[in-house]
Amino acid sequence: MKLTLKRGSIKNAPKGYVRIAFTEKSKGTKRFVREKGVETLELGIGKSSEMTVRKFIVLCRAIVQAAKANKVKKVALQFDQTPELFKNLREVAPERLSQLAAENFEMANFEFNMFKTKPKEGFDAVEEILVYGKSSPSINKAAHKGQEIGRAVNACRTLANTPGGAPAGGGSAARSRAQPVSPGRLMSSRTNAGRTPTRSWSSASSAVSASATWWP
Repeated sequence: MKLTLKRGSIKNAPKGYVRIAFTEKSKGTKRFVREKGVETLELGIGKSSEMTVRKFIVLCRAIVQAAKANKVKKVALQFDQTPELFKNLREVAPERLSQLAAENFEMANFEFNMFKTKPKEGFDAVEEILVYGKSSPSINKAAHKGQEIGRAVNACRTLANTPGGAPAGGGSAARSRAQPVSPGRLMSSRTNAGRTPTRSWSSASSAVSASATWWP
């Protein structure tokens, strides 16, 4: 996922980016609005007086989950557009909020698709988030750290979900490239302890890269 800092107002978000709007409606309330060529996804976050750091974390995850549920690839948001909704977080260091937001954006976007065939339209995942508002080098650095933590957690989740002996890369492409070891090599791989060898596979590996910079 790409996270990008954009100075100015969310009103200047490029065409093709769905704008996220926060309201005091009941938590979990979602409404997709299309008006004058602008698409907006409204999210209810509950009463501002009940906002906590924990609820902020849940909100960041909900943003990505709602976007995925509506098959939205690119979103734009601005937390400081509605500061009254986050007044309870004023004493929390902005660097802390920046790290938490980036971290949870990444984790909420995770899907274990290693053994699934990629559909023509792609998997339901958010590709880019534009965050409008003010920023600083320290806030930017905190966001980058949060995103790296989120990626590391996702890598661990992938590893935990991958069966032992699975072809590297997984999926139909990896299976088509994989070649089983010949019976002769399997026999010769028996150990002196009489262990039964495990069939091994060879496959090309894949790499994923992304960039990050942002925070209002």
